[in-house]
Amino acid sequence: MKRKAFESVINQGVFSFNLNGEVKEIQIDEDIPSDILQALWQDHKLNAMDNPYGTCHSRLKGNCPHMEAPPCLTCNGGSPCRDLAIGFSDYDVQKYELHVKTTLKAIEIAKQRGREDMAVKQESNLHRYQGILHNIREGNVIFGRQERMNRK
Repeated sequence: MKRKAFESVINQGVFSFNLNGEVKEIQIDEDIPSDILQALWQDHKLNAMDNPYGTCHSRLKGNCPHMEAPPCLTCNGGSPCRDLAIGFSDYDVQKYELHVKTTLKAIEIAKQRGREDMAVKQESNLHRYQGILHNIREGNVIFGRQERMNRK
């Protein structure tokens, strides 16, 4: 779905890129070689970061301050937000399994494309997600306000 939308935009002739040192605009009636289209798509995906809310394109403008440290998971001195509860919902295990899966894929693609900088940043999140997943699979809950759970 995303790939089709990406191709649709490029096929409208609204995108230009550097080809052999020349800037070339793709016209509506031109066919785009599949290897160039694949390279553009991979570059787009490597420079953006999947997160729980969608795909962040802040990386395209520079270095996203949250790429290595998702705010909800690190804003409390490197620990999760005191108001974030992980493990309360039946869906939390599935969420973190998906985080691990997509982060592993992002690392694999980054390494294939020689983007060690992106791989390293994703690896720190991978370790964070794997740790959380392990804890909640064991039946534990991560919650910064334990006193709320002890109310009578």
